[in-house]
Amino acid sequence: MLFVSIYVDGILIIGSDTSALKACIQDLNTHFALKTLGSVSYFLGFEAHHNTNVLYLTQTKYTIDLLKKTAMLDCKPCENPINTTDSLTDEGDSFSNPSLYHIVIGSLQYLTYTRPDIAFIVNRLN
Repeated sequence: MLFVSIYVDGILIIGSDTSALKACIQDLNTHFALKTLGSVSYFLGFEAHHNTNVLYLTQTKYTIDLLKKTAMLDCKPCENPINTTDSLTDEGDSFSNPSLYHIVIGSLQYLTYTRPDIAFIVNRLN
C-alpha cells in the first residue's frame, strides 16, 4: 500500500514496501522532474517522526509558531477552553484586528487535524 500526498509542488510518498516506493518514484521520475529529498521530517505544517514500523505526525512546531505569532506563548493552559452550554454574544468591544482573527481561526482549524479536542471551540468561534 502506498500513500501519495500532493500539494502544489510538494509530494510525499509513504508506504510499507520499500521496493514499491522506489518503483513509484522511478515511474514518476520518468514523467516529471523530481528531486528526492529522502525521509520526511516536516511537510505542510506536520512534523514526521518515524521508526521502523510507525510514522507519527505532530504539529508541535506549527503550534509553537502560532502561539508566538499571537503573543500567547506564555499563556496558562486549560483543559477545556469553553463551556459547551455557554452562548457567544457580540456584546463588548470589537476585535481590533479582524484580519488577524480570521488568520488565527484558520490556523486553529488546521491544528484540529492533530488536536480534535479544540475542534468544538474553534468551529464555534468560526
